[in-house]
Amino acid sequence: MCGINGITWNDSELIKKMNEKIRHRGPDDEGIYTDQQVSLGHIRLAIIDLSPTGHQPMFNEDKSIIIIYNGEIYNYKEIREELEESGHKFQSNSDTEVIIHSYEQWSYECLNHFNGMFAFCIYDKNKNLIFLARDRFGIKPLYYYCENYNLIFSSEIKAILQTNILIEPNDSVISDYLNNFWIDVSSETFFKGIFKIMPGEYAIFNLSDRSFKKFKWYNLLEKIKSNCEKFKNITEEEAIKEFDFLIRDSLRYRLIADVPVAAALSGGLDSSTLVCYLKNIHSNYENLSTFSIILPGKEMDESKYMNEVINFANVKSFKEVPTVEELINDLDDFIYTMEEPFQSFSMYGSYRLCKLANQKGFKVILNGQGMDEMLAGYSHYFPLYFITNLKKLKLGEAFHTLKWTIKRRIFKEYINSIIRSKIFKDSCFYKLGTQKNKFEDFPKNSLNNLLLRDFLIFILPSLLRYDDHNSMRWHVESRVPFLDYRIVEFLLSLPEHYKINKGINKYILRKTIQGKVPQMIINRMDKIGFQLPDKDWLLSDEFQNYIKSTLESESFKNMKYWDYKKFIKIYKKFKSGKLYLFSKIWRALNVHNWIKIYIDKN
Repeated sequence: MCGINGITWNDSELIKKMNEKIRHRGPDDEGIYTDQQVSLGHIRLAIIDLSPTGHQPMFNEDKSIIIIYNGEIYNYKEIREELEESGHKFQSNSDTEVIIHSYEQWSYECLNHFNGMFAFCIYDKNKNLIFLARDRFGIKPLYYYCENYNLIFSSEIKAILQTNILIEPNDSVISDYLNNFWIDVSSETFFKGIFKIMPGEYAIFNLSDRSFKKFKWYNLLEKIKSNCEKFKNITEEEAIKEFDFLIRDSLRYRLIADVPVAAALSGGLDSSTLVCYLKNIHSNYENLSTFSIILPGKEMDESKYMNEVINFANVKSFKEVPTVEELINDLDDFIYTMEEPFQSFSMYGSYRLCKLANQKGFKVILNGQGMDEMLAGYSHYFPLYFITNLKKLKLGEAFHTLKWTIKRRIFKEYINSIIRSKIFKDSCFYKLGTQKNKFEDFPKNSLNNLLLRDFLIFILPSLLRYDDHNSMRWHVESRVPFLDYRIVEFLLSLPEHYKINKGINKYILRKTIQGKVPQMIINRMDKIGFQLPDKDWLLSDEFQNYIKSTLESESFKNMKYWDYKKFIKIYKKFKSGKLYLFSKIWRALNVHNWIKIYIDKN
């Protein structure tokens, strides 16, 4: 895992500055390449092939193709064998060199051969172009700024800010965040003029005519459309067998490393599955280590579930209990790490977990990201599934879904949220435009469509950004086995009753892991995960003092994104007990602090 930087002109000093800004992504090695047309920088966190032959920038034999790369290609050994049969010669054992030869062999089509997470730049001197690419689901980030016939790109925005571009907030994105709570729903960022290469995209910058074009190389919707008919009548036994194989094979790939690998454990279904499978199928992981965040407060403490898994799988455990005082002390660095406003304090749990892993000497950690968006892990899927089954006159399934949603008070919260949205429609936040979001009208008329919408747009992209930035802040590579593209395409193509069945979500996962995971975990129907006590912390004396000083500052009062008097009224209602207003309070504080750290300081 690494960090990459590049500009389309010669300036070695600038590339050094950009590298320095993201040094946390790779403290093991640094490399720079410059010529009259480009300057490329690389920061390395050595995971595979720890020898000097893994150094980047890396070249092909005649030095006409140069690569800087962040990520892992898990099936690189199989691809290497295929390339060697075609006559390619290799100088290292790294997956980086496999990408170079794959590009020589298949050009841009090489992307379809890769199973992994990646963001890379290939400088092709023969074609006089820059080729940028990002993995299917955007596990690894890649940002760019393209103006005045020049291109700047990096693994993180903070490096791009080292150039002489004008640093301005993107009012449309900020407005969407404040009013709609949208994050990472398009290629735009909170910085005006800085964009993302989107998941499953590649881009070409032609160094001759200075043109920049983006292309879609992977389309999940098309894959699912072609798969749905194939899986339409799949039996439960067949689905379990296939899912079990895919989990095992994905883990086999994601354990490839020349450094120790650990796992994140929350006590929930997904992370518990991960840990138990690791122990079940990999005997060499006798000393597997897990990392957990213990949540303050009786309602959120998942220690009993964690301990059940720890004892069942016989793994080593490292745990940490964050405090509100630590959050306040870390807040500026945390916001700086995130680079853009975020949703809640839960991301701070990930920040602390990765810090703990780093302190214990681990460079790679596996987590259960992605399963909630594929198998209906969130409560907001249940009301739609109930209504859909009611319309289809599937009364038995509708009854079971209703029973579970009432038991878990999902419908009550769902109805309350609708009422609140109507009552508080007159927001304290101004509307200053909206970003171009081609998925805004994405169909929501079925459970599968809603899952796709959250996977592609509204939930997973931001979670992956947080995951990357938090882990790399502490020189840790985060791997996500459940986002192997074969698992994703399989699960999202399954009929809906494999996601929710008789009111039970993640149905096919619960069936697949029978006997492999403690029954206490399989039977869990609540969801906490790596959440933190947002409202409790926000109401604490320590944080209230922090808020008070922020709200009284001239910078907050004069912020153009909200009506200060209306905001104070909402804040007083929140303090009086209307805790559902927490989100509005947090969003404003977040934007203010982000502007203070990233805009005002620059």
